[in-house]
Amino acid sequence: MRVTILPGAQGTDVMVSVSEPVADVTLPALRVRTVQYERELPHLKHVATMGLTYHLLQARRAGFDDVLFAGRDGLLREGSVWNVAFWDGERVVWPDAPVLAGITMQVLRIGLRKLGIPDEVRPLTSPAGMGAAAAVNSQWPAQPIAAIGETVFAGGDELVSRLRRAWDAVPWEPIS
Repeated sequence: MRVTILPGAQGTDVMVSVSEPVADVTLPALRVRTVQYERELPHLKHVATMGLTYHLLQARRAGFDDVLFAGRDGLLREGSVWNVAFWDGERVVWPDAPVLAGITMQVLRIGLRKLGIPDEVRPLTSPAGMGAAAAVNSQWPAQPIAAIGETVFAGGDELVSRLRRAWDAVPWEPIS
């Protein structure tokens, strides 16, 4: 469930949206391109999405599935509506840059710790040298990424499997 509170013409508007549970399927691997873009107040969830939507649509027009943002500092950040996870052969790596630490990313990090799968946050300027990448958000906790620009990932199954196990390791608590 997602609750969005917006200033309305006659006061405050509240929008509640309910989505289906996350399906236990592996989605097709994404091909993404990197663009320079920094979300406003990236650490906050907000409705100012014009820039990220613009870059997503431009990427699709150019033949890509989605977009990964890099800042003016060259650091990789996040995707249009997802966090990015990498596999370096030993651990899950999350970019250390101003991003929205999404709920799915937070849940996955808890699950990884429960399973003893190492993960870390570190600055990344390129996906080169990583064995795999995945997009993570509330609709798909582990969607493989086939390529980021010219960097092709062949070993996404190992990362996706680890992330799926981490997702399943965190019990859901009903809302009462």
